[in-house]
Amino acid sequence: MQQQIDDLKQKLALALQSRDVLQAQLTAHVKRDSKCYLLETIPVEVRIEIYKYLLINPILGKPDSIHGGFSSRYGSTIKYELTPGVLGTCHQIYLEASPILYGQNTILIACVEAAILSVWRSEWIQYINLSPLTRYCHDGDHDGETMDAKIQLEQIPAFARVKNWKILVSRLDFYWDNRFRLSWNLFKFCRAICHSAPDTIELVIIPSSMEEAFANAEEHTVEMYALLAPLKILRRVGNLLIRAAEPEDLRGLTLVRKWEPDDPDTGFNTAEDIPVVESWDLPTKEAEDELVDLVTGDSPVELLFEMYRNLLTYAQTFERIEALKLGMGLDPQKRFEQYLGSDYKHFVETYDAHKNPFEKPQNGDQDHPVEQALCKANQSAWRISNPESSDYEAIATMNFREQRAMVLNFLDPQYKQIVDASNHLNMFIKEEKVPGGLFDANADRGKSFKHPDKSEVMSLGLVFLDEYAKSFQRHSPPEFRAKIIRQSQFWVKVREELPREQGLTRLHQMFESQDFTSFVEVFRFVCDDLDAQYLEIRKARRELFAWDIEDDEDCEIDLELNRCDEMVDWAVNEPVVFPQCLPEICEYSFGNFGWGWGR
Repeated sequence: MQQQIDDLKQKLALALQSRDVLQAQLTAHVKRDSKCYLLETIPVEVRIEIYKYLLINPILGKPDSIHGGFSSRYGSTIKYELTPGVLGTCHQIYLEASPILYGQNTILIACVEAAILSVWRSEWIQYINLSPLTRYCHDGDHDGETMDAKIQLEQIPAFARVKNWKILVSRLDFYWDNRFRLSWNLFKFCRAICHSAPDTIELVIIPSSMEEAFANAEEHTVEMYALLAPLKILRRVGNLLIRAAEPEDLRGLTLVRKWEPDDPDTGFNTAEDIPVVESWDLPTKEAEDELVDLVTGDSPVELLFEMYRNLLTYAQTFERIEALKLGMGLDPQKRFEQYLGSDYKHFVETYDAHKNPFEKPQNGDQDHPVEQALCKANQSAWRISNPESSDYEAIATMNFREQRAMVLNFLDPQYKQIVDASNHLNMFIKEEKVPGGLFDANADRGKSFKHPDKSEVMSLGLVFLDEYAKSFQRHSPPEFRAKIIRQSQFWVKVREELPREQGLTRLHQMFESQDFTSFVEVFRFVCDDLDAQYLEIRKARRELFAWDIEDDEDCEIDLELNRCDEMVDWAVNEPVVFPQCLPEICEYSFGNFGWGWGR
């Protein structure tokens, strides 16, 4: 027996020795192969030249990058001969190479929403602005499910990194002939880059003489101030150059086509080497100088779309049903999927199948005050994209502030109700989050709770919890509450199936059956769920006026910036702030600090 034990020990020692040898060899191999020859042996100056060879191509600033229009999926089939994957090699290479890719290439973008009519779906399919950075956003199947413009430009990270832009625009605002159209606009692009301060912007305006292929084009042009208006939200641009387009800027570029295969693409007249440029094709020298000074300067600017985004976020925190939340602020005359796209197919189907109780129906009733004001505020924020007069900025700002005031003044009473209910519940929780209390952090799910009448404390907790939950129910005029009862039982059922409502129902059932085994656990869950929504409201409320330059006299609400809000820490008892006394004296006589709450 001893001999067998010794043999086993010897084999174990040999095995451990072999393991150590193999581990040392593996470590040496890894260290030897982990050496990066590019970074450790090639000088940085040479590496920069390598990056230039891999990441620079002049085609990115030419119409060849999106050549072919719809037939080439707006550039998605074109090979640029670039190797952007090198940026993902390691952090150091990314820091060295990304300024070359984004800073030494000029990127073309045609600020046009090209559109076609799907004969299968009998509706317009809109596209995102045409650029090498958006070419795959247009790639999809024939029915347009994945090739529409639901992706916003600011959602594409590269837009904030590019330093040199070549922008193609036209005064041709709207063209419609036998089922296809074309609408030019700078606003979406300017909104995407307004926080990035690019080095150069070359604005290329297509002269009217090159648009002869579009019949009656002169009847669908916009004023020059309307074309250039979106640029006014930009600041700290290194250099802004405005010029007329030349044939090379457009040659081979097609933007729209009719859906039938036999219909020709629509392009521009590039036969003339030197196109005719009329005086109205470019801004006046005075207007151009004023715009350049504004865009290259550092003066403050109110971004209405950011102000609206904060307002919408705040209003959405009062709604928990995702489909209704996503529908807030949208034009009720347009289909839900026109805004959200195929990524929200489930919400689109739900929204279309059941009437939104807060949305204007076809019978002419009014929208809910919040939804109605949000929709008008959204329209005001977008007015800069299609201004109706030269004083559009003041008008849009005034209209937006009016609608924002309506939203906030309507929601403020409910906000105050939520705050009061939160304070009441928190006071109760603090009084019970003590040794021997209902929420004793050291107790085992309340089993050590020794109050002679558990139902007294638990019923009081349910009262405060119900009050807190009820405060989150959206305030509505009586006619809207009646409409929910008449038409929208589906949404009532959806709300009843939410985890919070399920938890409240379970708490009342447990109390009625005197089953207290999981009462504290479920109570904590519901309270945490309520607090999470409350903290979302508080966070959004603090950001309401973050983009305002001037105080809004129509909105005199208290943001309570110094208010401290946090979730309940159930793992720690509240500190004892009253004098210690003998247990037999104070066990059931805490008054406002203990089980005899409020007595």
